[in-house]
Amino acid sequence: MKNAASLAVYALLMPLFAAAEELPPLPETPNSSLGYASVAEALAALKTKPGVEIRVENGWTIAGDGMTLWSFTPEGHPAHPSAVKREVVERDGRTVIEMAVLCQSTKEPCDQLVRDFSKLNDNIRAQLQPGQAPPAEPHPRDAEVEAFATHWLDLLEQGEAEKSFAFLTDVFKSNLTIEEWRKLLVETHEQLGELKGRRLRRIVWYENPPNAPQPGTYIAVEFDSVYEKALQHFRYVVLHTQGDEPFRVMRDESVIGTQQTGEP
Repeated sequence: MKNAASLAVYALLMPLFAAAEELPPLPETPNSSLGYASVAEALAALKTKPGVEIRVENGWTIAGDGMTLWSFTPEGHPAHPSAVKREVVERDGRTVIEMAVLCQSTKEPCDQLVRDFSKLNDNIRAQLQPGQAPPAEPHPRDAEVEAFATHWLDLLEQGEAEKSFAFLTDVFKSNLTIEEWRKLLVETHEQLGELKGRRLRRIVWYENPPNAPQPGTYIAVEFDSVYEKALQHFRYVVLHTQGDEPFRVMRDESVIGTQQTGEP
């Protein structure tokens, strides 16, 4: 029996609160390992490849087959056009994220794109290794946040597309229809099976973080779960509120560890 990790992302696949900083230029490779000469060629090929699911989330085009995830920048992004290919694999008992980037923009935004995804990869690796997340400072509304996030996740498990969709922010829903959301819930249930257990990992609060899509309070809620077909599942839900407004879901992404049968 071999362990394999797969990546599922249900929202914008970028660090939400990345801050600008002065860093030296990154080294470049003359040829991309993506296997395509251009970003447009890669996207066109994936659209016709059997078994690849393609969707648009917050402007980003996301393509994946369960084990490999492609992220294509939206128009207006500083690094557009760019494609990032990532695969999460287990090698010698360690979680390894193999990444290849093809960026056809200018040097500075291309470098920042690589740094942003590298940071995201580091976070994913940490979540796949038990006990890596540092404890968060307690907040007086933690119980309220946990109850809201748990209720929303329960709606997903029950297949309540309309009710769960209603709790999404306008930013989340801007490139996602209710039909696409309903299809995503069905496909996710087929991939994971029945929920066997869920445990809160931690809650982290952010007040008006830099580069956020809109001002307000952001709360990152992290859960560890066990599913019928996924013995290791990490979920990262970001809530948003401003003033006395109710909580809404700004972002939702998952890292899934699955069991696959293979040669020893």
